[in-house]
Amino acid sequence: MATIRKRGKAWQVQIRPAGCSALTRTFKRQPLADAWARQTEAEIDRNGLAFNFANSNNITVGEMLARYRDELLPAKRGHVQEGYVVRTFLRHKVSRYTLKHATPHIIREYRDERLTQVKASTVHRELDILQHAFSVAMKEWGYPIPENPVAAITKPPLSDSRNRRLQDGELEQLMIGCGGSRVWWLRPIIILAIETGMRRGELLNIHNQEVDLEARTLHIPITMRYSPEFGQ
Repeated sequence: MATIRKRGKAWQVQIRPAGCSALTRTFKRQPLADAWARQTEAEIDRNGLAFNFANSNNITVGEMLARYRDELLPAKRGHVQEGYVVRTFLRHKVSRYTLKHATPHIIREYRDERLTQVKASTVHRELDILQHAFSVAMKEWGYPIPENPVAAITKPPLSDSRNRRLQDGELEQLMIGCGGSRVWWLRPIIILAIETGMRRGELLNIHNQEVDLEARTLHIPITMRYSPEFGQ
């Protein structure tokens, strides 16, 4: 009944009782995975399908996010950044609520608390990740969650636009700071960003064939946000 397989550096156990949603846990060591599989199968044999639902209802938000971190994040491009967000949730009291008690009210409390600590864009990104984790738990893992509590609340509006320019002497301070860095390309990329107004993604995706050093031009479509105060 139990399937045990290695995923990266962890061991995943999945048990699928007939007519019931699957139970899945991830462990750092195989002996722990084997022991949990044997114990869980024995409990199912003794107590029937009621065991599955009872244990599913006792799963916490933290356990759901830990599984999301172990199974889904390694394959995502932004796994490092999302990993930071998951760790933020795991340190927060919201992670201790069981899934059936993680109501929209609880998520709203988390949202309002975080808005006093970080920018609205950060809270919006955190809630997006939490909403996706709930969606995966409901649709793919078979967790008995009546509704996605994050989808039921209003996320903070994204109004973090910035139009600040460098003040007198700040560019020189930046260059001095770059001189003490071991990242050799930090100084030229800052200068290029200032001169062209390119976004971070555009800067990091430049290829050699797109740069004409003699003509001092870039042969790629970019959104220019030029300001005369930054020179030619």
